[in-house]
Amino acid sequence: MTYTGRFQETGLKDPQPFRLFMSDPRRGLIVLMGVPNSVDTTEVGVFFDETSRGNVRVDIASLSSQAVHVAAPLIFENLKRRFPVVAEETP
Repeated sequence: MTYTGRFQETGLKDPQPFRLFMSDPRRGLIVLMGVPNSVDTTEVGVFFDETSRGNVRVDIASLSSQAVHVAAPLIFENLKRRFPVVAEETP
């Protein structure tokens, strides 16, 4: 799932209900674990890619499609609450 929007800043500071497993701001990467209804070692990657000044593309990926379908709506809902959104796209 992909989400493109215009944000004042990037990153997820409080990834609840997930556990933050790894974060690399230079690479635009956050790895979360503890996805509801998934094995607690399932990893979900959140990738931030600045496409142009102020525009950030956010991709959610995991080897578990179930984890993506559970995590993505929760992550995007929190991002929408936190940042003004200009555009949204889903494949």
